Amino acid sequence: MRNAQSVRQVLTSLLALALLFSTSLLIPGCQHDSNINTTAPHSIPELGDNNPSLWSVTIGSAGGTVTGANAVFVVPEDALSSSVAITMYYQASLADEVVMGPSGQTFAEGCTLTMDKPSGYDPSATYHIYLWNTSTSTWDDMGGVDNGGSVSATVWHFCKFMVQEYVN
Repeated sequence: MRNAQSVRQVLTSLLALALLFSTSLLIPGCQHDSNINTTAPHSIPELGDNNPSLWSVTIGSAGGTVTGANAVFVVPEDALSSSVAITMYYQASLADEVVMGPSGQTFAEGCTLTMDKPSGYDPSATYHIYLWNTSTSTWDDMGGVDNGGSVSATVWHFCKFMVQEYVN
């Protein structure tokens, strides 16, 4: 019975990852005002003992929170009109990227994404949250509010996100 539950959990996680990343191929690039050229996001590894962390929480019109290893995503009341399984994928070896899903999900109200700064961050530097723009193959600056060891930004749709030092 225990092995069956473990297999079921792994299969559920694999299905969630497959849905999350296969739909991203159908959605046009995430858009934002500025183009910050940095490295492209890494590919998503397969599940395994040393691989991804995946969280999934069903959130409806009452709002809710998804808390992961290095990020917290808060959906306010009335941002969603129906229940949605919100997923968060994170792996530190992937440049502290967070992928939120379902890909292309939009919100009627701005949601708050708070991400930890990378390990070894420079406390005197300014950090912003960036989103991956598939149309331009660049990380776009979303700005953000510095909270000491983390940065928060308003999110209106899902994409890949990361925290990085802001350079003027």
